[in-house]
Amino acid sequence: MNSRREYIVIFGKAKHWTSRFLNKDISHVQVISLHNGFWLRLDPAPYGLDTDVTAYNDSTLEMIRKMDDVRVLRVSLHRTKSYFARIGLMTCTDVAQYILGLHLRGCWTPYQLYKRLLRMRGDSLVNIEIIR
Repeated sequence: MNSRREYIVIFGKAKHWTSRFLNKDISHVQVISLHNGFWLRLDPAPYGLDTDVTAYNDSTLEMIRKMDDVRVLRVSLHRTKSYFARIGLMTCTDVAQYILGLHLRGCWTPYQLYKRLLRMRGDSLVNIEIIR
């Protein structure tokens, strides 16, 4: 596997009971994958994986920029190996890492994932742009 993929990663506030144990500003993460001219939104929710598909255009990105109380990163990854999801409890952070093809040890919360992605900005295999 040797390909470059584009993603929008949205960090925001969760609306479930576990959020009281997490960072007050970043307690949830969802991923939008750009694939063949469409956005595929994957939002790991407590009741399952919420998904929808939207045609890619600049107005979609503008709508994301105008969202309140979120932090948004545009991530372009050069994937060089496969990553298998771990067995057990799958949090939104685990699902986001799996979709991105990352395995970041010790990264358990959305806030930790946000900080780790920001630290990866200088890596030659990753291009990260702060959108909001």
